[in-house]
Amino acid sequence: MCLIIIVIVILSSCKWSHNEYYVKYEVTGNVSVNVTVSNEEAQSSKFNDVSTPWSYEMQRYGWVMLRAGGTSIGKITATVYYKSNFDDEWQIYESITSECDDELPFVIVQGML
Repeated sequence: MCLIIIVIVILSSCKWSHNEYYVKYEVTGNVSVNVTVSNEEAQSSKFNDVSTPWSYEMQRYGWVMLRAGGTSIGKITATVYYKSNFDDEWQIYESITSECDDELPFVIVQGML
């Protein structure tokens, strides 16, 4: 019986010692957007002329970037969220809004998490 308890404790501590982090990129607004997202591992993805609201999730490696440009005049908000594999809810890292009456809206959210 004692051996089984020791094995469970060892396996439990291994599981809890490995903390993975995830990032969610989100763009909302009233116009379609061109979006580029990337992380520290130089993993980049581009999405052209997507409807809002739009979101994309990936594992993060420290540095994150979300760049969104409207395809027409209007308003967009770019938000970066993060969480670990032990969290149930996303936390806001940063959120930026651009609203333009005479040019295309454009926002960049980037930094180290």
